[in-house]
Amino acid sequence: MADTYTIYNPWKFVHTQDFEEIQIVEIEEEEITSEDGAQSYSMVEDIDHSDVQEEKFLLRFADTDVARENRYLRVTPTGEVKTDGSRADSGSLFEVIHWFCSTRNSYQLICQMNQLILYMDGTSLQTRPYDPDKDKNDPTTMFQMQAKGHNLRLRGFVSNSDIPLFFDEQGNYRPEGPKLKSADNMNARLNPVYFVTFCVKTIKITSV
Repeated sequence: MADTYTIYNPWKFVHTQDFEEIQIVEIEEEEITSEDGAQSYSMVEDIDHSDVQEEKFLLRFADTDVARENRYLRVTPTGEVKTDGSRADSGSLFEVIHWFCSTRNSYQLICQMNQLILYMDGTSLQTRPYDPDKDKNDPTTMFQMQAKGHNLRLRGFVSNSDIPLFFDEQGNYRPEGPKLKSADNMNARLNPVYFVTFCVKTIKITSV
């Protein structure tokens, strides 16, 4: 039986080459219930709020459909974005960069497993290799986080071009939104899938 190890500094570990050569056994996470609470997990120090600045986080996002065992947002090894990740899926670990100023908040999502950043190509949700210099000012890589009404605990993603990110029950991205019955409110098509946000505290691993 392979030995298991607990990583107590996940942020540092996922940014090393060793991260590519391990298998995750378990991820300990803590739910983030407010925007103010999230700031305590930022990996950027001495933030200057007077201009456009950034915060960085290591986060996971779980679909609110608790009936599904595998419900984490993830990037597959082939680069597809889905919401069928397991609790120990390395593709569900995202470096989230929060760009903020006095008028707007934007978020970039980079999958740490393969260093792919999410971006929009029209209405299509795609991934590509992350380039910090190129992607820093690319609006197609920027997303907003939309709360579910007054429930700030649940948030979904909306692209910079106002396209809600919706995924079906199988975890597949559907730009057309949910299937609606004729009597349903058409405004439902304007809503993204909502997620519970988690900060990664520790990762238990074993060698491949």
